[in-house]
Amino acid sequence: MAGGTGALGASVSLAFVAAGARVIATYRKQEEFDALAKKTGEGLIGVSLDATDEAAVARFVAETESKYGAIDALVIAVGGYASGKQVW
Repeated sequence: MAGGTGALGASVSLAFVAAGARVIATYRKQEEFDALAKKTGEGLIGVSLDATDEAAVARFVAETESKYGAIDALVIAVGGYASGKQVW
């Protein structure tokens, strides 16, 4: 879940966790992830990630697949375009 702690991303993350999914939510602000984690309990894993950094995104995908296996679904809810930067 790219952008998993923002307004839209948090709602989607909560819904997936409530449905029994394991969600790996990327975030830029630790306090936003901490607040969301308090609402979900088990099933939510947080990873700090700048989605405008192509190399960081590639590392994130490789590390996620190595640790957890294939990514079954990817939801992108990041606001990188608002900053004028391309989101990878």
